Formats: sequence, C-alpha cells, structure tokens
Amino acid sequence: MMRRIAAAALLGAVAAAPLAAQEKPLVRSRDGRIQAFVEPAGAWCADVVGARIQAAPDIFAKERDTIQRFIGGLRGALSAECPQADAMRLRGVAGARTIYVAHTTKDIGWSVVETPGFETTSAPGRTPPLDAAARRTIARTDARLLGAWTGANGLSFVDTPDRPGTTGWRIANVSLVSTVQDSDPAKPASLNDQADALGNADADACAQQGGQFADAVANDTPERVSKRGLRCQKSQGGFARYGLVARQGGSVHVIQIQSSEADDPGGKDAAAVADAFEGILAKSW
Repeated sequence: MMRRIAAAALLGAVAAAPLAAQEKPLVRSRDGRIQAFVEPAGAWCADVVGARIQAAPDIFAKERDTIQRFIGGLRGALSAECPQADAMRLRGVAGARTIYVAHTTKDIGWSVVETPGFETTSAPGRTPPLDAAARRTIARTDARLLGAWTGANGLSFVDTPDRPGTTGWRIANVSLVSTVQDSDPAKPASLNDQADALGNADADACAQQGGQFADAVANDTPERVSKRGLRCQKSQGGFARYGLVARQGGSVHVIQIQSSEADDPGGKDAAAVADAFEGILAKSW
C-alpha cells in the first residue's frame, strides 16, 4: 500500500512542475516584483505548507527587509485562508534554480529561519550558522512536508537521546532519522561521496551481524540528491536501509530510512518511502 500511495503522490508532485506558467499566485507584492505559489501546485491548506517564491535574485540578496515583509504578508494570507497551518517551508527560485530557502513555524513565533550558504544569503552578517534549535525546526518541518507530499498517514516524531542533533520520526512501519549538517568549505565532499559512506556503513553493519546484503541501490541526481540502499538478509533480524543525502545552500541534509524484515517483508515500504522522497528532493526541493 505504501508503495502505491507514495508513487501516486510522487507523480502528482513531479507532474505539477511544468504547470507553473498556468498557476495563479497565492500572494503578489504590490509592485509585482515578488510572487508566491503553493508548492506543489494544487496542494493547499494543510498543517504544513510549502511555498515557492519567484523574485529576481537581487531582491533576495539585497532586500532582506522586503522579503521578510513579503513572507509576513504570505503568512497573514495563510492564517486567513488556512488557519490550521502551523509551519511553512519557503523556496526562492530563479528559473529552475533554488536560490533561497527559509522555514517559519508557529512554535518559534513565526520568525524566519533562513538557510545560509546560498549566494542570496551570503552577505556578511546576513545568516548566522544554524544552531540546534534552527536545525530542529528545519528537520521537523521538512519531515512533515515530505510526509504530506507523499500522502503518508500517521507520521510521528520519536526521541533519539542516543543520537543528539538528529530528528527521529516514523511513517507506519518505517523509521527515519534526519540530520542537518554544515558543509565544510575547507573539505568539500560530493553528495555521492557522503552517500557512499552511508551505504558502506550499512553494508559493513550487515556483514558484522552475519548477514548478506542484496538489492543494493545507488542513484545520483547531480547537485541535488544521492541515494544508497540495501536489504540485509539474515535468518533473524533482517532489515532494509536507505540513505538520502541532499544539499541546501551551505547545509547537507541526510535522511536515513530503515525497516525490519519482520514488519516490512522485502523492504518494500522502506524502498517506497526512499523512492518518493528522492523524487521530491531531485525535482521540487
């Protein structure tokens, strides 16, 4: 069931992209220089909302107050039209490029957390490094939005005291852990390299537990997302694991996905979640 739901939702999200020219903006600035669209098209009014903001790169880079006021107006429209919404992810675009990302939630008083590392947010003093609270806001909002876009029901968060700095969550019988990390400009690593490290660690863990891995997956969308995955076959305690690594400005987002053979025979649900999330991260993130 999870595979069918996720695949259908993914097709809807991907198919929405070419329709941008036919979309009507949710909000437009008075001077017409900035417009906001619901993302993906047609996905409106939920507890977490994605919005795509179209504006010239210089507006994002040099007119922070203008962008902040526009986001405030967008939130006002949201509260009037969709009062249950308590979180937003905002993606600034220039053509097909993502040039700005920010998050805002009711829990943090609707302040705007801009993601550092984009050219539009690189001015001195513009965006401080993400602290633990900001990383939590980003990871939780992104998790909720990915779940909503893939039609996943029953998403819940779980404590991860043994893994500080991570956000644990579940979708049905699939467990996930998200981590928002800073890129190291002195030691740049490609998404492929980081995904390979995850895949190799999972293969080693399987071997150390006396298992044999099968159905290994390696897929890369350059500069967008890399995926690695496998199933660990054992007489008892088999599992499926997938890792997704995506870059957002100066941050690297890692999502690790796992299910047990007992709860998810053949790892089909874990694979479906990984496939659906990969599609979104590659095309609409």
